[in-house]
Amino acid sequence: MQGINRIVIAHRNQGIIDTITAHIALKYHITCKTTNDGFVALRNILKLGPELVIIEADLPYLNATDIIRCINKKGYTTKFIVITPDISIKLPCVSETKKVRTLPCHTQVIKTSYNPDNLNPLLELIDQIEIKQRKISY
Repeated sequence: MQGINRIVIAHRNQGIIDTITAHIALKYHITCKTTNDGFVALRNILKLGPELVIIEADLPYLNATDIIRCINKKGYTTKFIVITPDISIKLPCVSETKKVRTLPCHTQVIKTSYNPDNLNPLLELIDQIEIKQRKISY
C-alpha cells in the first residue's frame, strides 16, 4: 500500500488546524489543504482526491456525515478521521461497537475525541496512519 501524500483538514477552530498542519508539515513534509466549512471541505476532497481527511464532525454548512456519504457515492477510497468533542456522539456512518468501520467504496472512518488543550492523542492517531514521508533533497 502506498503512503498518504494528500491530506485535507477541515475544522472550525483555526488553532486546531494550525497545530495539525504544523505537525504534519514538520514530521512528513506534506502541505495540507485546509478549510473551516463543510462545503469547501467537500470541494477540496472532490478536487484533490486525498488519501486522508481529518474533519470535525459538526462543520458549518455541511457536516462530516454528509461529506462521507457523498464521497462514498463518488467511489473514493479515502480515510477519514472524524473529530468529535465527545466520543459518545453517534455518527450514522460509524460502527459504534468497533469505532472503526470500512464503508462501501473502501472509505475508512475513525472517530476520535479531542481536548483543545491537549491535541497529543489526535496527533498520535495521525502518526499511526501510513503517511508517506517525503524526502527533501538539498
